[in-house]
Amino acid sequence: MIDFHTHSIISDGELLPSELVRRARVNGYAGMAITDHADESNIKEALCQITKICKQLNKNSDFIILPGVELTHIPPEHIPEMVKKARSLGAKIVVGHGETLSEPVAGGTNAA
Repeated sequence: MIDFHTHSIISDGELLPSELVRRARVNGYAGMAITDHADESNIKEALCQITKICKQLNKNSDFIILPGVELTHIPPEHIPEMVKKARSLGAKIVVGHGETLSEPVAGGTNAA
């Protein structure tokens, strides 16, 4: 199993990235992506940290750790451009923070 949607202390998670990886390994995962929240205001800084951390954690490891991002509160019309930006900054996985009953994001986000 591979978990493509995790959060660390870089956004709203409670664990260091190394702790996330350790717990995933102990629980039998084959790999994971670190996909902390980002928007237009912090995507560059977040992905700089995440890609650097993933590179370090992947050294001498058979466990796959992919850098990624969860685009959060992005207007639907800007999502394609933000995905391109995330990819250019090193994101291998891009998750969209979609519409839920408890999280009021812009209408149409899930379809973008």
